[in-house]
Amino acid sequence: MGFYCGDKNLTLFWGSGHADGTSNVRLYLGEKLVYMPFRPPEGDLLMAGKGTYLRSSLEGYLSYKNAPQVLQDTLSGREIGKTPFEVAFDVRRGAIGAGTAFLLGVPGVMQVKAEQNTLFFKFPWDSDDAWKYVPSETLADGWNRVALKGDGAKITVSVGESVFVLVDASTSKEIKSCYLSGFSAGNYLQLKEPFAFSGQYQMIFNVTPDSVTTTQPVAACNNRDRTVYLQGASGCIAFYDGSSVVGKTKLAAGEKYWVALAWDGNASKVYLAKDDNTLLPEELPALEDAFWSLEASAAGRELFAGNAFRLGQNGGTNTYWRGELDILKTRITVDGETTMFGSNWGNVFQTVGTLSKNEESVFVGPAYPSLPASRLEVFADWGKIRNIQAVLQGE
Repeated sequence: MGFYCGDKNLTLFWGSGHADGTSNVRLYLGEKLVYMPFRPPEGDLLMAGKGTYLRSSLEGYLSYKNAPQVLQDTLSGREIGKTPFEVAFDVRRGAIGAGTAFLLGVPGVMQVKAEQNTLFFKFPWDSDDAWKYVPSETLADGWNRVALKGDGAKITVSVGESVFVLVDASTSKEIKSCYLSGFSAGNYLQLKEPFAFSGQYQMIFNVTPDSVTTTQPVAACNNRDRTVYLQGASGCIAFYDGSSVVGKTKLAAGEKYWVALAWDGNASKVYLAKDDNTLLPEELPALEDAFWSLEASAAGRELFAGNAFRLGQNGGTNTYWRGELDILKTRITVDGETTMFGSNWGNVFQTVGTLSKNEESVFVGPAYPSLPASRLEVFADWGKIRNIQAVLQGE
C-alpha cells in the first residue's frame, strides 16, 4: 500500500502475523526503511489532532510491547499553551501494586505513576507540584479507562465514571497594593502612639528601592538613632543601634522585597524575601521558613520600644526612603496578635506632610503556563496499560 508524501513515496507493507499477536510491518519513506512491529488495538488512535503526526525510527519504534513509546507532535517552535489536550489510556488494576511504576508522561508537563494500589499524577510547572492521586477504590477490577483532559483552565482526570480536578486555574485572588512614595524630611508616616509590647513582636514591610547605593531608612526612631535601613555602601538591609549589623543579600533597584524585623525577647533579627506579587500578607510563611533569608541578628538589642517610630524617614540623620513602600502589605504583630494589618494602617500611622499614593489591584491565579511542544513517553508494558490516545489541538 503506497501513499505520496511531498516529493517521496510513503509505503506501508504488512507482513505475516506472529504468534504473540504482533504484526510484521515495514514502512518506507522513499528508499528509507522504518521497521515498526506493533499490535494495533482495533479502533485505537495513538495520536491525533490538528498539527500532529506519528514519528518512528529504527532507534525508537512504536510498540505496545516495547517501552518507551515516543509520540512526537509537530508543533515544534510553537506553544500549545491553553489549547485543549487529552491523553487517555487503559490501566489494569491487577497490574498496579504497592510499589512504584512510572506509566507515562510528557517531559516538563506531566507524569503519571502507579503506587500504593492507585494512580498518581504530577505537573512540575504547577505551584503545588505535589503528587495528586485518585482513591484506590475508584479503580475497578480488570481494565479501567483513564482520561486526562486540559481545557485551558482546569486539568481533570476521569476514571470510569468518576471525575477528579487535578489543577484548577479558573479561580484567582486579588492582590491589592497602595504604594506610597515621595518621602522626604517633611513627608513620612509616624506611629500615632509609642510602640509597646510585653514579650515579642514582628514587623513586616514591603519596599521597592529606586536606588541601592544611597543609605535610606525603612523604619526609624526620630529621637533615638535606631533604625532598620538600606545601607548604601553594601546595598544590603541592616539595622543600627549604636553600631550596624549588616545583612548579606544585595538588593536590586526597582525590585520588590519583604523586609521583616523580629524581636523574640532575646535578640533582634532582620529577614528578607523577594516579593513576586503572588502572596497576600496573611499567606506569608513563618519567618523560620526557607522562604525567608535571615539577614542579620544581634542579641540584646531591641530597637523601637516606647517610641513612635517613623516609616520612610529618619530625622536624626536627615535621610529618607528613596522609592516606594506598599502600606497595604505592612503588618505588625505584637505578642502574637496582629495590631496593624494593611487596610487599617490609617488607624495606626499618621501621615506627616504629603505622600503620593498609587493604588493597584492584580488578580493572580494558579500557574498554568504555555505548555511546550513535547513528546509523550510511555514507560509501562502493555500488560499494565494499553489503548493509549493523545490528542493535541493546535491553534
